[in-house]
Amino acid sequence: MNAESIIRQADQAGIELFLAGDRIAARPKSKLSANLRELIKTHRQEVVRYLSAKSPQSKLIRLAIQSGIFDQGIQLEEKDIAALVPPSDWRDVSNCDLDQLKAWAAALAMRAVRYRGKVPRGWDMTSICRYCGPVWADHTLRVISCGWCDMRLAGRWFPKPQNK
Repeated sequence: MNAESIIRQADQAGIELFLAGDRIAARPKSKLSANLRELIKTHRQEVVRYLSAKSPQSKLIRLAIQSGIFDQGIQLEEKDIAALVPPSDWRDVSNCDLDQLKAWAAALAMRAVRYRGKVPRGWDMTSICRYCGPVWADHTLRVISCGWCDMRLAGRWFPKPQNK
């Protein structure tokens, strides 16, 4: 049995197999038989390779990694990007065209940069966020919410511009 036939068998059972980070996920899980689960485990590496080459999720991750490398000057790995996408968002990836995936990937790369405590390239102006105060941004505005709010809400440190 090869990966393509395992995936075809899952499709026939009404199950979508996809990659969520570095693991194989199934939707809906309730339809996954013990036999199919065992086949997936036995041929895991081959199934991962097949899904990686085909899935919109892997395309998003590759684009985000490229965006991080080329636009932000840092090295990103699959796990860095996959960790930034909530499980509920992965199903939206298959509905995106290439331009939407590129925009999403660039946003994920910027988030990965911010989560590392760095200011994304091009964010060299100061905006005033209602909740975070002065923050680094790519524009100068007063905003209700900013690109750093998720960091503040998570209780994580983030760089702030010095008051002049």
